[in-house]
Amino acid sequence: MYKTVGVCGFVSTGSSAIVDFLKEFDENKIFDSLEFFLSYVPDGLVDLYYHLFDGFLYRDSSIVAIERFLRLCHGNALKSLNKATGGRFITLSDNFIDAITLLCWKGRTRADYYLYPSSRRELFRYTAYALKRITLLLESVIKVKINLLRTHQYRFTVAPEDFILLAQKYVRDILACFYEDEYFGNYILDQPYSPTNPQKCFPFFDNPSAVIVDRDPRDLYLHGEKFLRPRSGRMYPSGNVYDFVKYFRRSRQSMNMSNKDLRIIYVQYEDMVYEYKNTTKRIEEFLSLNNHNNPKKWFDPEKSINNTQLVTRFPEYEKDVAYIEAQLPEYLYNFNRYPTNIPMGPMIC
Repeated sequence: MYKTVGVCGFVSTGSSAIVDFLKEFDENKIFDSLEFFLSYVPDGLVDLYYHLFDGFLYRDSSIVAIERFLRLCHGNALKSLNKATGGRFITLSDNFIDAITLLCWKGRTRADYYLYPSSRRELFRYTAYALKRITLLLESVIKVKINLLRTHQYRFTVAPEDFILLAQKYVRDILACFYEDEYFGNYILDQPYSPTNPQKCFPFFDNPSAVIVDRDPRDLYLHGEKFLRPRSGRMYPSGNVYDFVKYFRRSRQSMNMSNKDLRIIYVQYEDMVYEYKNTTKRIEEFLSLNNHNNPKKWFDPEKSINNTQLVTRFPEYEKDVAYIEAQLPEYLYNFNRYPTNIPMGPMIC
C-alpha cells in the first residue's frame, strides 16, 4: 500500500523546497500542480463529517452541510481540481454523496436560512407564507392534500466508521485520476492537510504522513514585504510589523508540536539550507526513502540560501526585524552558527 504524503506549510514558509527535494527520488510520485485542500477547506470533508455526526443533534445541519459540500465541489473554489482530473472530480463527488446516503426524502426545513443571504431568505419567507395560504385554499376546494411549499432533500447517512471508509475511497479515486497506474511507493501532495492540525484530516487518506514546514519569522516578514505584497496582495499581514507579529505568534500557538505523532515530521526551512545533509537524512528515514537518484537537481541549498537572512539584503527593515527578534525569540533561527556573507544571488520565490 502506498503512503499519502502531504507537504504542508503556512504561506511562503518553504514547503515547495521539500516537494522539490522529494522530486529527486524516483520512488516518489509527485502531484504539485495544485493545492489539494479538499479535506480542510471550508465546507470540505472535515466540516461535512462534523455536521453529519458531531453536530447531528440539529436536523438541518446535515442538509446544509451536504448541500454546501456539493456546492463546493461543483463551484469555482475547486475548479482546478476538476480540471486536473479531466472533469471526473464532480462526478466522483456526486457518487460519494450517494454512497454515504442510506435513504433520502423531500421535506420542508429551515435550511434556506443558512444556505442563502438574508435578502433571499426574506423572499422565501414571504413566498412560503403566500403558498401556504394558496395551499389551504386549494385543499378546501379540491379536498386533496397538496404541497406547493419549497422542500429540501433530507439524507439519512451511514455510520461514522462507514463514512470514513467511503471518504478514503473517494479520495483514492480522485488520486487515481492523477496516477493512472497502480503504485506502492509514496504519493506526494501539496497541502492536503492543515499545518496546524493534520491529524484532523488524516482519517480521509490512506496511510497518511505529513511534513510540516516552517520558516524564520524575520525572513517570512521580509518576503511578504518585498515579494507577496507588491505582486499578489497581502496573503498574511504585511506593511505593519505589529500585526505580523500577532499573526505569526497566534498561528504557531495553534500547532500541537508536543504531540509525538509518528506520522508527522516538522522541518525548518533554514535547516534544509544550512543543515542539508542531516535534515534530508531525517526526511529520507521518515518516509523510508532509499534511492536519491537525482541529488540537488530540484532543490539546491547553495541557491536557496539566497532566501535566508534577508535583512542583509534589505537593511532598511532593520527596525522591523529588531522588533520581531524582541517579540518572537523562541521562533528565531540561530543564523549565528553560520557565515553571514550570504551570496547576493536572485531570490527563489
